[in-house]
Amino acid sequence: MNKTTFPFTNLSTEEFYRQLLDSVKNAVVVVDEEMQILYANHSFLRMIGLDNSDLFKEDLSSFLSEGLKILRHVFHEIDSGKKVEELPLILKGNDGTVKEVLLSAYPVQMKPPERKAFILVLEKRNLSSPALQQSIRKEKIKIVNSLSGVLAHEIINIINILSGRIQLLMHRQGLDNMEKVLGVMQRQINRISSIVSKLESLNRAREDSIPEEVVVVRFLSEFIRKHHQKFQATFILDTRKEFESVAIQANESHMEDAFGYLFDILDNLPRKNSEVKITCQITDDVDGKRYLQMDFFPTLKNSIDVLIQPFPQGRNVKEISSLDVALMQTIFSLYGVRMEKELVDGEESLRLQFPVVGL
Repeated sequence: MNKTTFPFTNLSTEEFYRQLLDSVKNAVVVVDEEMQILYANHSFLRMIGLDNSDLFKEDLSSFLSEGLKILRHVFHEIDSGKKVEELPLILKGNDGTVKEVLLSAYPVQMKPPERKAFILVLEKRNLSSPALQQSIRKEKIKIVNSLSGVLAHEIINIINILSGRIQLLMHRQGLDNMEKVLGVMQRQINRISSIVSKLESLNRAREDSIPEEVVVVRFLSEFIRKHHQKFQATFILDTRKEFESVAIQANESHMEDAFGYLFDILDNLPRKNSEVKITCQITDDVDGKRYLQMDFFPTLKNSIDVLIQPFPQGRNVKEISSLDVALMQTIFSLYGVRMEKELVDGEESLRLQFPVVGL
């Protein structure tokens, strides 16, 4: 279903279509380009708890979590000739309840000079399939296990260090070095504060979860420009014109965090010189998908293992936080980014592969 004619002028025909759509099980809403509701069927009204209401000219975005951003994204995708099918979102009811739904959208063929309109179909998200539930549980457990293992390791290390210093104080040993003991304890408290801040940051980023088209090379070029002064290494990005418009389906706030962790880690890895080159190319997978491939090199032999191996393997670099690695891996995996160790021109490199859209 690409284009649908929905006449608004012929009353008898309009009444026929109203009755037809009111009998449909899924929620159906027709909106204009300013997100104002032109029509909502009975299923939509029931879904939001307003059975007998007239929502004509009401703002649809007010009934959706992150509604403004979602609808802008949907309209942009349709105007670009792309399909919008089963986009997960949160519908807000009039009584404060929320429902997980899937949204599909289609353009309405309007006669000039009438404004653009869109048909939105919402259906309740069906998670009743045992196989689907098991798959979702396994993925959630995998992520939680990874993060909880890293957190336990990080916090136990801090507790052990603090416990040792407290024992010194309790036994009145090393009092001539009190300033040093207290300094160590303060650093460990700062580590705990840093861990909490990183987790809070990840939680805040989840609130801004609408997928966007992120042009990776442009995004990363701007990231390097903004943050280059904090790094000892000099990151040199391949910015050839052919990569200027290559986009991935991701979220900018998530990518900002993931690349922040990645660059901090690369900055602390042992390397031969101060330069880290980032090369790009488009590759095709055996499954027919296209990827933007980025190689970060050179680094010293086996230093990349700290980035790609699951906790606790490979954590032999003192300056690298296991939590940073786990958070980076978690964010990249959410968007299907592959991380591998490869040889490029005889040099060991970190390879990231981003699934691209629109190519």
